[in-house]
Amino acid sequence: MSPDDKTDLYVLLDDIFNKHKIPRRYRESVTKVRLKRNVLVHYGASPSDDQESLGLILKTGFPFYIYLIRYFFDLYLDWKEFAPNAKDFYELKDHPGSEKCVLIPAYGDALIQAVDLYTEFGANPLIKDKEFCCAKIAYLISGDIKEKIFTAQEAFSDVWNEEWAKFRDSRGRLMQEYFDEWAWVFDCPICRSGDSFYGEIDQHRSTKKSIRLNRGVCIECGFQIQEGNKGVLDKMLQPQLGDAMPNILKSFSFYL
Repeated sequence: MSPDDKTDLYVLLDDIFNKHKIPRRYRESVTKVRLKRNVLVHYGASPSDDQESLGLILKTGFPFYIYLIRYFFDLYLDWKEFAPNAKDFYELKDHPGSEKCVLIPAYGDALIQAVDLYTEFGANPLIKDKEFCCAKIAYLISGDIKEKIFTAQEAFSDVWNEEWAKFRDSRGRLMQEYFDEWAWVFDCPICRSGDSFYGEIDQHRSTKKSIRLNRGVCIECGFQIQEGNKGVLDKMLQPQLGDAMPNILKSFSFYL
């Protein structure tokens, strides 16, 4: 198409769906995204639009984009789609065609995690705030920004590290007290800091055979899941929760 071509987007989308073997399930949902975009651009946005917009992006926007990149250019944003049997991205380094996996694995994994989380929990009416789905992406992007504009912490790293260790210890004790000692410490699913995420054990859903988590917070990056997001933490902390299950059961089985 010429740069001067002013064909409307809805015409282009119809052309794509009519000429190519795009799954029909995308047609209606893509139209919803386009119409919502028009409303926001022409009439403005408010915080009340956030959750709907987030849902449209994670339910339709990213999956449709991932599909189009694969269909038209034979490229992969999800490296696991390219090599489903690989356990780690770096197993692909000697794999023929691995150059087709074009997204940095940290971002690719975060993107797919966001879509998966929304697919599983997005339709749950009991979960009002679904921003946890894209928390990993937001953290990675903000980290890139900080690297470019913030260097003071590195200049005082020795002092900061000592004070930060004391702060972490005190915050950890506070979190244990806040959860009335019904907590277990995990690596944060967002910032990946070790032993920084305090997950509260759900006393009502846990049994002597299986532990479920209710809410939690990272004392390193501040990421948190509020009470009521049942099942979210169990999903985000896999496989950590599974690995820690025997030790947690041993520590709390008397009280369950």
